[in-house]
Amino acid sequence: MMAQSFKTYGLILIAYLAGLWAMSIPLTGDQKVYLSVALEMRERAEWIIPYLFDTPNFLKPPLQYWATLIGWNVFGFSLFGALVPSVLALLGSAYLVNRLFKSPSGLAGVLFAACLGTMTYGTTAQMEIWIVLFYVWAWLAWKQIHIWRAFAIVGVMAWVKGPLYPALWVMSVALEMFLEKRRPKPAHFAALAMGIAIGVLWYGLAANTQWDTMKAVFFERENLGKMQTSQGTPWGLWGEFLYSLYPWFPILILAAFSAQVRARWRERKNFIIAYALIPAVFFTFFPYRVNTYLYILTPLFAWLASVIAEIESQSAVLNRVRLLLGGYMGVLTIAIAAAMIRLAQGGWLGIEIAVLVVVNLILWNMLFIQRKWMAFAWICLMLVSLVRVSAIQIGELDLAGLRIYQTAHSDSKFGYWLQEKDIWHEFGLVSAAIRQDISRIEEPGLDAFVKSSGVLLLSEEQHSSSLIVGMNLDCASWPRLKRRLKFPFKRLLREGLAADDAEVIRFFFICKARQ
Repeated sequence: MMAQSFKTYGLILIAYLAGLWAMSIPLTGDQKVYLSVALEMRERAEWIIPYLFDTPNFLKPPLQYWATLIGWNVFGFSLFGALVPSVLALLGSAYLVNRLFKSPSGLAGVLFAACLGTMTYGTTAQMEIWIVLFYVWAWLAWKQIHIWRAFAIVGVMAWVKGPLYPALWVMSVALEMFLEKRRPKPAHFAALAMGIAIGVLWYGLAANTQWDTMKAVFFERENLGKMQTSQGTPWGLWGEFLYSLYPWFPILILAAFSAQVRARWRERKNFIIAYALIPAVFFTFFPYRVNTYLYILTPLFAWLASVIAEIESQSAVLNRVRLLLGGYMGVLTIAIAAAMIRLAQGGWLGIEIAVLVVVNLILWNMLFIQRKWMAFAWICLMLVSLVRVSAIQIGELDLAGLRIYQTAHSDSKFGYWLQEKDIWHEFGLVSAAIRQDISRIEEPGLDAFVKSSGVLLLSEEQHSSSLIVGMNLDCASWPRLKRRLKFPFKRLLREGLAADDAEVIRFFFICKARQ
């Protein structure tokens, strides 16, 4: 059993660490802000008050920042150091999923690791993987009747994104007790009080000196403000969530047709309802609908998929449908990866992709026919890894111009002109990617920075400003992908990605004093 566990989690770890040393990711998402905050905390040797642009910033509590800082302290200042903590949180989550849902084969944990949502949050400096880790861990402690441990874990969870998820967990546990007709005992209330005390500890320390800023940003804007902001529809929310379960989510369709699955459901009905109902209902009707909120349901769906995979069905139709769904998703995954790689490389990878498609179909058919379900899960992990590799290629395209310049000017120090701070929220992410701290320069310090042989990174608007024009700089263009766009996939697949494609590319500039 121990050898099997080591093999299972070792393979997951290898799949996620592969390529992480050379990780390059599209410069989008909230992680660019989180890494910038962590970088400023690192520069200040600060562990309590988060900072951004030299100002206290309470966009989120600090646990993700702490994880990043520890990663940098252990593995050095790099994107690898920033992302390793998320990989370890993912590995811990997969282990806890297997224990909570009693999956002795480990299939539930592998399927949890082998979906697009987990691949996303397990290799980015975002908070969703930490929420799942603490949420599942607290449930496991609760089911093992370790009440004090469960509430202590929930208290720490309040340091990840705020008090919302801990509140949902407490309500879910109360719902399970109600369904099982159990009454709370004094020990439950005492443990709850301890959890609250742990949860508010950081908030109290920070509010002691920064209450006004915390109140305005964290409570009023980030929490109350989202109650008044519509981000989509319930159908869109659940559609995006199912997409995050790619490539094995079509197998879930078969749950409604299997009496064996329904029997397994009835065995754990109260727990399943308690785990899922309150978060599902709350986020469905919460105005700020984004699929990241539903990510805590992924462990439950991974377990359900493992049940469907492992049952021995007598229905030839059911087995055939499973086979077709699996093969289709495999081919589709490879096609998506090929399209993304072509966007980055500008050429078609015809024979390579054709070989992968054929090999995938052969493997998938063999695995489904022989019911090698753990191997099926490893194929899923391989497929989402392929998507990650193709995404890395696009991220590298975004950074290529800066990397080339950095290689040619290895002794230079880089700086952003903070004329428009919203453009440069990414300074932490870019700094970690090139393993060099990028300075942030206000307008009065521009001239001195350039005269000290500093290299300015400028947007197109900044580059054409009268102030920069008057500084007599030598500038190299830095083509980058537009931050918010809908890729014209059909045209790009026909024609490739041109270096001057105005629909996709925006130009930044790398400038230094003229010699």
